Amino acid sequence: MKADRIIRGRIYPADGTGSFAEAMAIGDGKILAVGSLEDLLPWAGSETAMEEKPGLIIPGITEGHAHVTCASEMVFGLALGAADSPEEYLEKIRTFRDAHPDADYIVGSGYDNGVFDRAGPTAALMDKAVSDVPVVMIASDHHSRWLNTAALQKTGITDRTPDPLNGEIVRDALGRATGWLKETAQLFTRQVLPPMSPEDYAKAVLFYQQIALSNGVTSAFEPMYDCMRDYDLRAEAYRLLDLRDELRVTFSLGWSLEADDNLAVSREKLRKTRERLSGCRKVCLNTAKFFADGVVECHTAFLREDYADTPGNRGELTFSPEAFRAEVSTALEDGFDVHIHVIGDAALDMALDALEEGQNRVRSVRGETGGFRNAVTHLQLAWPDQIARIKKLGVIAVTNPYWHYSSPVYYEALELPYLGARRAKAQYPMKSLVESRIPVSQASDYPVTNPPRTMDALHLMVNRRDPKHPEDDVLGPQECLSVREALDVLTRNGAYQLRLEQQKGSLEPGKDADFCVLSADPFTVPKEDLHLIEVLETWTDGILRYHRA
Repeated sequence: MKADRIIRGRIYPADGTGSFAEAMAIGDGKILAVGSLEDLLPWAGSETAMEEKPGLIIPGITEGHAHVTCASEMVFGLALGAADSPEEYLEKIRTFRDAHPDADYIVGSGYDNGVFDRAGPTAALMDKAVSDVPVVMIASDHHSRWLNTAALQKTGITDRTPDPLNGEIVRDALGRATGWLKETAQLFTRQVLPPMSPEDYAKAVLFYQQIALSNGVTSAFEPMYDCMRDYDLRAEAYRLLDLRDELRVTFSLGWSLEADDNLAVSREKLRKTRERLSGCRKVCLNTAKFFADGVVECHTAFLREDYADTPGNRGELTFSPEAFRAEVSTALEDGFDVHIHVIGDAALDMALDALEEGQNRVRSVRGETGGFRNAVTHLQLAWPDQIARIKKLGVIAVTNPYWHYSSPVYYEALELPYLGARRAKAQYPMKSLVESRIPVSQASDYPVTNPPRTMDALHLMVNRRDPKHPEDDVLGPQECLSVREALDVLTRNGAYQLRLEQQKGSLEPGKDADFCVLSADPFTVPKEDLHLIEVLETWTDGILRYHRA
């Protein structure tokens, strides 16, 4: 067989050897050969196209954790983006309302809790922007929501409404709800927001897919999570797109199981949805997603030691340890991979306890399999003893390098006062994980990070300092990665996380021709300029899917 085309340029195959190549032959959507141009000449035929690329050619990038269908918040609502004050948010909301005078409600996302004072985002504040229709704004971390009075009234929350399990209705000194709902209290907004359809979610997937391709992402994992709990509808959106051959990115899905669910019903829906997607080419559902805790900024991350600003408070677990171990074991016995949200160090202890027990139970029934692809994600606080245990259990670390710097909104306003200097400075290990030979992938947690620019992730893995503020201190300089390590995190390790390493993640003969072309070579660019690199082209199945104009 002759190649459809031969790609020339400096190529980093990410095949584990650390070597480079100068040409790659592709045909029928697959990589036929990689090596020197001379090695590849036998693959050239009269109809073989020869293309030369600048910069660096790398395997397609894997997004290890993105809430893809939450792009509906941007497609059908308002993306707030960064702001330095609540007034900036109010002006954006007011402008959106002026542009949509006939809207019966407004939904949006992207506010940061660190912008507000200790009272947080309140309905009284939101009413200054819009008071005539319900408004629901979702925090950038998706762990809290900000409502105006009209929306708060529609939730049915009263002064006597108790906090739900693992959630908080924030109240003032008189016990009145302020309009700030944390964690599972967000469920009350189901009374405010209308349901979405699979076609609505299909539009959100396509919206995200274009963002992904423009950033070199060719595979992505979505742990479906939202207070609507309509994961079957979201999965159906993917199935419809696959049926219509509109998926260019390869997607893996996870189904979130939470303590306040009817877990028996949720597990049955999970199994049925896995089967419904089993015939799809570009999407599958093979993961059960759990929350071990919340987030630092809501004081819901579960810590080994008290919060620095609230003595006696260590945060909250989402499950009891006993229930968590049982649920994780059941998921593993049902043949699902397990993906666990972990922020606090005590929550990481619970997650590893559950994974150890579950993996041992599966082994006792099926024998030594060695095939687990269980993951812990976020890992804001992880100490050497825990890293050693992650390694021992064969657990994947899905990190968020987009957050690995001293952000004024998060680090200065929230993490430093809430955690204290010792813990805040030790946040987000990376080099420690890589040097322990733990499989480390990366994720944006989109739309928490928006836009999810992969070259920013590369820059932050290497520098751990905001490129817009080079004068800032490096967050844990001992945790900086080399360029090679960072590229492997972006590519081959992500494919391993998604069980795609036989098809994707490196440029080797027989694998899918998924790759991207960078505007410059990260190995030769000054490390302080890595964020300036652009993705010029993205290819999947040997077809050009994105080209930067």
